[in-house]
Amino acid sequence: MTLPVRGLLWCVVACATTGCAMAGAGEYEYVETVTLSPDGAATVEIESSATALALLRGIAVDTERPDPNVVRGFYAGEPMVTTAAVDTFTRDERPFFRVRAETADLTRLSRVRGLAWSLYRIERDGSRLFYRQVVGFPPPPARELEWEGDERVAFRVVVPGEVESHTSPNGRTRGGDTVVWEQPLSVRLRGGVIDLQIEIASR
Repeated sequence: MTLPVRGLLWCVVACATTGCAMAGAGEYEYVETVTLSPDGAATVEIESSATALALLRGIAVDTERPDPNVVRGFYAGEPMVTTAAVDTFTRDERPFFRVRAETADLTRLSRVRGLAWSLYRIERDGSRLFYRQVVGFPPPPARELEWEGDERVAFRVVVPGEVESHTSPNGRTRGGDTVVWEQPLSVRLRGGVIDLQIEIASR
């Protein structure tokens, strides 16, 4: 896949459809962080409430007393991706999961059920790296679940170099090497494609 990132403006997606006016403070209901290596290896960390996993990924998990083994199995099964850890914790008396997976080949992440809504690509052109992640639609929810309506989700990418351009409407980087794409959970549940592209000056 060719990654057409060169020449992109920093914000190319309409804020009205992606929620770029959200406040920067607060915690996410679901956040996925991809940390890239120049050779195409990657580490993925997912921190999510049990409710968000059930809503966004269709996982059949008890949202009040979730079984970590169910979540571990949801992120297992691809031999090129190692699920390094599945931890549980509580926030506001609600169960959350923290999942960490590693792979030597970024493109293999799409074969993991828990990450299969995304397509991951990285290419090199001289001293430049071009990353692309296309996030598709979540599955139809298996059942009705309670949520407040103001929860947020985020996709973060930590790159091995300096970000030169990206397509995130939020237009924010941390220390020059992290791009964040945020949405209200309500927007993500309605679907729509996230097309996150990053041009990187590699170290």
